[in-house]
Amino acid sequence: MYPVAPKSAAMVLRLLLTIIILLSAWIPALAGDEDPAVSLLRSLQDHLSGLTDFRAAFTQRLQAPHSTSAREESGVLYVRMPGKMRWNYLEPERKEFICDGKTIWFYEPEENAVTIYGAGSMIESGTPLQLLLGQGDLLKDFLVSGDDSLLPLSPENVMALIRPLEEDAAFIRAHLEMTPSAIPRLIRLLVVDPLQNITEYRFSDFKENSGLADDYFRFEAPPGTEVWEERAIPPAAGESSSSTISN
Repeated sequence: MYPVAPKSAAMVLRLLLTIIILLSAWIPALAGDEDPAVSLLRSLQDHLSGLTDFRAAFTQRLQAPHSTSAREESGVLYVRMPGKMRWNYLEPERKEFICDGKTIWFYEPEENAVTIYGAGSMIESGTPLQLLLGQGDLLKDFLVSGDDSLLPLSPENVMALIRPLEEDAAFIRAHLEMTPSAIPRLIRLLVVDPLQNITEYRFSDFKENSGLADDYFRFEAPPGTEVWEERAIPPAAGESSSSTISN
């Protein structure tokens, strides 16, 4: 190898220093240019993953394509990280959708029946609800970007659009509405499935780290309750096990 002349070595050194200076200015600029929706979703995800548990009031709205009517229900959601959840539906009728991370119980008191499912198919299928369960990483598991296709409920809120990486995913797209507060909140989640059914959740009245026990995420059927056969795929939280969304 031929030695580098002193003058040439000096030029190479200056060139390297110039590249380093440019990179030091360019890298922070890249971080600063991250889509605000992506940055806020990252903060929301970090916040939720640091919780032990939380509860929130919710309203759920299910609407079929080309339909002028929708089914609306409301209640309270309880989550214990990671993977445990309980949807207590209070209006217009009482229902319970409970998951302990391994088993799902869907209890319909008016039918005096409970249907039992394996939780794996729901958790492993990959949906934006993973965010609420403290599982997965939306920024790695899905395509995430800002969303100007749907107006937020409040002008200051930030919308994010989530799309699956797989063609055979359980949903086509999801819209997340978040508050850009010191503690970010997910206040709306709208999911569109392959049949163009739309499920919209709205969340409010959050309470965090209240000490929810593991036992609260298991179900004991009342005496006389009919236990229906285990099925491979559970309904969406709150959707009747005996019916689907229709026009």
